[in-house]
Amino acid sequence: MSRYGFEVAERCAARVIPAYNAVAKTFSGKPESILGRAEMTIEIGGVRHTMLVTIVETLEYACLLGVDFYRTFNAIVYPRENILTVDGSDEKIALEVASPSATSVCATATGVANLDEQQAAQLNELLDRAIPIADGPLGCTNLTKHRIIVDSAKPIRQRYYSVSPKIEEEMHSQVRGMLADGIIRRSDSQWSSPVVMVRKANGKYRFCVDYRKLNACTKVSAYPLHNMDAILRKLRDARYITTLDMSARYHQVPLHEDSYEYTAFTVPGLGLYEWLRMPFGISGGPATFQELMDRVIGPDLEPFAFSYLDDIIIVLSTFAEHLEKAGACVEAHRRRKLDD
Repeated sequence: MSRYGFEVAERCAARVIPAYNAVAKTFSGKPESILGRAEMTIEIGGVRHTMLVTIVETLEYACLLGVDFYRTFNAIVYPRENILTVDGSDEKIALEVASPSATSVCATATGVANLDEQQAAQLNELLDRAIPIADGPLGCTNLTKHRIIVDSAKPIRQRYYSVSPKIEEEMHSQVRGMLADGIIRRSDSQWSSPVVMVRKANGKYRFCVDYRKLNACTKVSAYPLHNMDAILRKLRDARYITTLDMSARYHQVPLHEDSYEYTAFTVPGLGLYEWLRMPFGISGGPATFQELMDRVIGPDLEPFAFSYLDDIIIVLSTFAEHLEKAGACVEAHRRRKLDD
């Protein structure tokens, strides 16, 4: 842990044992001075274990989980779905994965300016004007369709995962909402994958489907994701940066009609459904979304705005230009029916 570990130890009434002339190496390869160690009880998914926590001088993140954590909790990470499970718990925990590249982004963008009151008011006015409150059905872009091509002719059928009554109620609620929005429909497919309700940091649940077996037999597009070094070069001289989180727009990308059946999933107590829009966790989804975002931005905005996975990043050195390009970027999304 970072120095924040001292505060955590105090709250937990844990005694910190000072360390002298001790050094640890972090995941990025940097040596860090060890300030002390403390035994703390850690709870993940309702499972508790007592572990020895190391506190270091400087750390990019409040806490990093090491090999000892994964061994103690018998934890398994599913990188494609960004979830973690621990032995003794059925709960799927949502992860936000940090990487050395992400650390570099934070270190590079040192010239980013805070907005004053007038600038903040101008930005809020732009957003209120450009992004109206959605009061109709979810939009659907006509620029692309995601297509699933499988190697296997034999349908994959999996039983649904058992869940608690509380989670099942939340699952049913989200299914009814997606039916009303035209995102899913009832299915008679021979394919079936289980639903996974992933708990987010705010306590709410994200509706996901475990498509690992389907993904294993899916052909994936070779469309390239943007290179992180190129992104870092654009951020180097940035003074104003805006990021637009586009992750909710997955459900505004239609599926190709011949792909519906592959996405079928079973909901305990409700039956079989299939997606009409692109779901999370599907192989090839990020490449389709990257291609869509690149087309939305286009060559006119590309010098100032670029996409990376499900984020649009707008970078300029003056606030007036930044405001203009942010408005143009939002308008480009509205024209492609990606503004709801």
